[in-house]
Amino acid sequence: MKRTVIVTAMILLAVCSCRKEKIATLDCEHLQQSLFGGDTAGVQQEISLAINTLSSTNYTKENLELLADRLSSRCSRQVELVCFNCVYTTPPQSEIIIHSSSAGRSAQKIIDLTSSNEKIVFAGMHD
Repeated sequence: MKRTVIVTAMILLAVCSCRKEKIATLDCEHLQQSLFGGDTAGVQQEISLAINTLSSTNYTKENLELLADRLSSRCSRQVELVCFNCVYTTPPQSEIIIHSSSAGRSAQKIIDLTSSNEKIVFAGMHD
């Protein structure tokens, strides 16, 4: 009985240690569909993934510019920082704009970003 428990534990340990964790990466197609479909939760998911690819997620103008550059280069979209701390809320918000086109349609969405514990967080999306 003791031997069976030990062998079972060793097998479980071997199986669990071989399991690779899936690292979430930015899905530009999902971002595009979410932008056109008005799916705020989908956009939030992808923007949050993009934020997490930054070397620093501190809420600074430089990091928001890096985020816009990262979205532009990875997703082949025109993305720019519109303003930093220009929405006078508590805490203040910043805006980036994403220009996108698909099947002859074009759209632009403004993404609101703010800080939580001094880190960049998605705050909303609007036209």
